[in-house]
Amino acid sequence: ETGIVNRTKQENMFFGGKGINVSNVLKTLGEKSTALGFIAGFTGKAIKEGLEAKGLKTDFVEVAGLSRIDVKMKSD
Repeated sequence: ETGIVNRTKQENMFFGGKGINVSNVLKTLGEKSTALGFIAGFTGKAIKEGLEAKGLKTDFVEVAGLSRIDVKMKSD
């Protein structure tokens, strides 16, 4: 609704991208893989920690800046 303050009830973080998606599928199939790429800033740290918490092996190169994020909103 416009003209009022809208607040979230819940937030979720999902990590993806071509290579990460492939690593997820390979893990599901019981195959070993390592997610590679570049990460930056606190968003990159969240990506790395989130993937490792799911049991995915990572080998990222840390660079300056911030990793890209995408925000999606859903209403009830």
